[in-house]
Amino acid sequence: MKGKRCHGWLSGGVLFFFGLFLWGLPQGVQAKSVNEQILEILLNSKMVTPEKYQELKKQAEAEDAELQRLRALEKKVKEEKAPAGNAKVDFKKGFTLESEDGESKLKLSGRLHADYRWFLNDHPSNDTFLIRRARIAAIGTFYKHYDFSVEYDMGEGNARLNDAFMNIRYWPEAQLMFGQYKVPFSLEELHSDNWIDFVERSLSDNFAPSRDIGIMLHGNISKDFLYYQLGVFNGRKLNTSDVDDQKDVAGRITIAPFSKMDNKFLKGFHIGGAFTSGSEHTTNPSTDWWRSQFKTDGQTTFLQFNDTVAQDGTRNRLGAELAWLIGPVSLKSEYMTLQLNDLTFNKQKASFDNTAGYVSLGWFLTGEEEPWRNGLPQQITPKKPFKLGKAGYCGAFQLVGRYEWIEMDPDILKLGFADPKRYTDKVTGYTLGLNWYPNDLLRFMVNYYYNKFDDNITVSGKKIDVEQGILTRFEIVW
Repeated sequence: MKGKRCHGWLSGGVLFFFGLFLWGLPQGVQAKSVNEQILEILLNSKMVTPEKYQELKKQAEAEDAELQRLRALEKKVKEEKAPAGNAKVDFKKGFTLESEDGESKLKLSGRLHADYRWFLNDHPSNDTFLIRRARIAAIGTFYKHYDFSVEYDMGEGNARLNDAFMNIRYWPEAQLMFGQYKVPFSLEELHSDNWIDFVERSLSDNFAPSRDIGIMLHGNISKDFLYYQLGVFNGRKLNTSDVDDQKDVAGRITIAPFSKMDNKFLKGFHIGGAFTSGSEHTTNPSTDWWRSQFKTDGQTTFLQFNDTVAQDGTRNRLGAELAWLIGPVSLKSEYMTLQLNDLTFNKQKASFDNTAGYVSLGWFLTGEEEPWRNGLPQQITPKKPFKLGKAGYCGAFQLVGRYEWIEMDPDILKLGFADPKRYTDKVTGYTLGLNWYPNDLLRFMVNYYYNKFDDNITVSGKKIDVEQGILTRFEIVW
C-alpha cells in the first residue's frame, strides 16, 4: 500500500514537471495546447477514463477560447485609450503640422510677389519696383471636417485682413462656408493670383466684387463634373460692416460635361455662369463694393465716379465663363455685364449698363497640363524641376496671350457722373507674356501690355490715348 502511494506521488510529480516543460516550449513547437497534451498523457497513463478525458477536453477548449477573447478585448481597449502620439512635421509646400491620425493639421503658408512696372510710352507715372503682395496665412483642418483660413496681406505699403473663414465639410457635395472670402463671381478673380496666367488680371476684373463677408453653400458633384456656389453677403468691401439692411445674393456654377469621357480633346472643357444681385443705398461710391475707380494693368485710372454720386437702387452682375484645357494648351474666356440702377448726381437719376470680357490662350512649351479642381485651375507642378547643370531639368515654360476690353455706359460721361475731360468709357487691351516655373514654389513672369483708350485720359495733368509697358514678377509661394 505504501509502495503504490509512493508510485502515485511519483507519477503525479513527473506529469507536473512535464507539463511545466511543455508550457515553456515555443509556440511554434507546440502542435496542441498545453492542457490538451496534459490530458492526453493522463489518458495514456490510464489515470483518467476516456469519458472523463472528453469532458475535460471540452472544458479546456472552452476556457482557452474565453481566454483568447478576453486578451483580444484587452488589446483593443488599450489601443483605443493610447495617446495619438507625436505630430508629423513637413515642409514640402509650407510648414505643416499634422496629427498622427491625419484628422487635424495646421499649415503656415505665404506668398511674396515682387514686381517691376516699366512704362514704355511717354507715360507720366514713374517706373517702379514694388511689393505687390506679401501675405502670411494659417490654413488648417481640425477633426477632419472643419477647415479654416486666416490670411493677412502687407503688400504695397498696406496692411489688411484678406481671408478669415471656416468651412464645414462633412460631404463634398454640400459644404457650408462663413466669414470673409471671395464672392463667387468670375473665373479669373477666383483663380489664385499665385497661378493666374498673367501678372495682372484683365480689364473685366474691374467688375468683380472680390472679397466680402457672408455665408455660402457650395459643393463638388461627381468629382468636378459640377461645382456650385450660392451665398448671401453684405454687399460691400472686405473688413467692412454693412451700411443698410439689404444683402446681396451671389451664385456661380461650373460644369465639365465631357469629364467622364476618355477623350483628351473634350475632357477638359468647362463652362459656367455667375450672378450677383442686391439693393444698394449709399451716398458715396467709394464705400461700396462696386469699384468707383476702374484701372488698367498698369494701375492707371481710366474712369472714376464723382464723389457725390449716390445710389438708391439695384446693382446686378451677370457672367459667362469658358475654360478649355487640352493637354498643355488652355483657352479661357469670360463675358460680364454690370448694371447700376438709380444712381443720382446733381439731381439727376440714371441707370447704366456696362460690359467687359477677355479671351486668353496659354501653352506650356514643356508639356505640363493645368489641373482643375473645385471649379478652378490649380497649382502648376513642373515635370522636370530646374536643376543647375542637369540636362533637360529646366522647369516649366509657358507662353500666354490675351485680348481684353471694357465698355462702360457712355451716359456716365455724358451726364457728368464722371469727368468727361479726364476719363474714357472704353478701353481695348492686348497682353503677351512668358512664365517660367523653376519648381512648384517659384515663378518668374514677364508681360508686355498695350491699352488703347477710346478718348484721351488725363494722368497727372497729362493727356494720353495709349498705355503700354512691361510688367515683371518674381514670386515665391510656400
